[in-house]
Amino acid sequence: MPAPCGHGSAWRWPVPAAQPTSIPRQLFYAADYLVKGETVAELAEKIGVDAAGLQSTIDRFNQDAIAGEDTEFGRGSTAYNHFRGDMDHKPNPNLATLDQAPYYAAKVRMGDLGSFAGIDVDSRHAVIREDGKRIPGLYSVGAAAVSVFGGGYPGYGSHIGPALVFGYRMGRDIAELAAESGSADALERAMEVQA
Repeated sequence: MPAPCGHGSAWRWPVPAAQPTSIPRQLFYAADYLVKGETVAELAEKIGVDAAGLQSTIDRFNQDAIAGEDTEFGRGSTAYNHFRGDMDHKPNPNLATLDQAPYYAAKVRMGDLGSFAGIDVDSRHAVIREDGKRIPGLYSVGAAAVSVFGGGYPGYGSHIGPALVFGYRMGRDIAELAAESGSADALERAMEVQA
């Protein structure tokens, strides 16, 4: 899915990975990540979308940018959004008109940052089935487990902190579960090998 922007925006602010003053943009064109069009119609043709539809979308976005309110997606409507915006740009630090050629589009693909929900675990981080029973030997923490944020993503580091804290707790719980099941000797031998 393409994310379009105009020339003024592209050279003042980052276009996803293509920063204004970083790696030469030619590398992004060669990798088919960044596409450039001298007109909206040319860009639309290059990225395989309807030119009239793209122009209509850009016109609607420009109206929102001038008003300072993204009526479709709410970009720039929270303090967290503003943190990544240009605070000198008004009326909304996250919205600028797309009205200066050439125009650019960047491919937006699904990533693997993490999960907002994760798989269900019990209080000892063991993965559990729908019936609430543990899956023997399977544990999960961090973004792979059910999120402590209940499906939200508050910001940078929100996956790292839970991974560290619950990873530590999981290690402790595995040792306790091993002792309870009578396999603590095997666990101790394994830890000696690692040391």
